[in-house]
Amino acid sequence: MPAPLTRAKEIRVAPSPGSEAVPPEHRGKYLGVLDRVPELQAMGATTVLLGPVALSGPTPGADPAAGARSPLSLMAPDPSLAVAGPLAAAGELKQLVRGLHAAGLEVMLQVGGPAAVSAWPPANGP
Repeated sequence: MPAPLTRAKEIRVAPSPGSEAVPPEHRGKYLGVLDRVPELQAMGATTVLLGPVALSGPTPGADPAAGARSPLSLMAPDPSLAVAGPLAAAGELKQLVRGLHAAGLEVMLQVGGPAAVSAWPPANGP
């Protein structure tokens, strides 16, 4: 029996041009991704690559206007992505993952952004 076909869709928690269906209070937040479940299902997605979700800060030496972020703590959800404030971040991320699973979608979490990946290995060695 062949393995089922995986159709992955990368979703950024930050607001995107296609997020008009997301209520304004959910845009750029964990819960805003749940508002996009019908869109994901209509695309035929089976897996969601969700990221970045880890606590992050501006990338040193990068142009702040470019929005480059580097992870600060890979085990902590980013509190700025919670609707109900910083203390709700872990609960809202769990709610998001459970909601995606309930919709039949697999979830992969991206905890480090592209800037973190491209900075390794350092020019002078590890």
